[in-house]
Amino acid sequence: MRPLRPLILLAMLGSIGVGTSAADAPGDDEDPALARAEAYEGQGALLEAAAIFEALCRTQARESDACWRAARSHWRFGERLSLAGHPASFDYFQEAEKWSGEGLERHPRCGECALWKYASLGRLVDKHGKVWAARNAREMRRLLDLGIEVRPQHVDRNGNHTLANLYYASSIFYRMVPESLWIRIFFGVRGDTDRALEHIQLALGYAQDRVDYHIEHGAILLCQGNRHRRPESTTEGKAALRHALSLPVSSNSDVVDRAFARQMLREPDKACGFTRKGFMDLEAESRRVRAQRQGPRGAEAAVSAPPPAADPG
Repeated sequence: MRPLRPLILLAMLGSIGVGTSAADAPGDDEDPALARAEAYEGQGALLEAAAIFEALCRTQARESDACWRAARSHWRFGERLSLAGHPASFDYFQEAEKWSGEGLERHPRCGECALWKYASLGRLVDKHGKVWAARNAREMRRLLDLGIEVRPQHVDRNGNHTLANLYYASSIFYRMVPESLWIRIFFGVRGDTDRALEHIQLALGYAQDRVDYHIEHGAILLCQGNRHRRPESTTEGKAALRHALSLPVSSNSDVVDRAFARQMLREPDKACGFTRKGFMDLEAESRRVRAQRQGPRGAEAAVSAPPPAADPG
């Protein structure tokens, strides 16, 4: 028996494409240390940038800005290692979680902090495993909801918008989670492809040139077509993926996503489980586990049982 990976999707949600090379535009009256850190970011020297942001976070005891920027630099460096298959990536996702959490402690309604903590938790599922994943499902949804409610307006100099990335992350979350009621009973979350579609369209309103946003748009439409028997959504989804493939590549993650887009065009029934690490059939797994858990003692036993064991690797 291979049990449901309890919200393995959380690990995939860490692959939300929140930007891997952007830096902020320096202002005329900007702090010299901040300007130096941003210059390092622009050069791809992410750890050097992170060190400066950390020092600023420590000295600016009432501010959260430098804290989430430190988190962002660590996350992006970890993502760089992750795409190369390097296990040390977890160290940097852990640092990103720490610094984004520090920012939230100072300002509980820091939208940028919410985004980077969400992204960090998603990536750390592979390290911490099944129980940790299930325990953090509600928290991850809360971070998304918080970030979107706050509507952060930070924009990198290449147009990478924090609010757009939050909408993008949310669209992945609500596409991948199965829509069944029992999933909500066990984990406190439930999928919603209509909401996912709304959020990716909002993200695209901020950035029409993002390859990853367009691929997610196509994946959601294909998922709707398959999950709700909507052939028109399938047609629209394929058109969205073809459009994404016509756009220029701007990052290493775009190369990965484009390969999966081509596979979804060939196999649209896999779209609900699309992640940057492959395809997960969470719908089938959830049905199988639900049947297993509702044994002789029935549904009552299923509700009282702990989350299914899993290997979220």
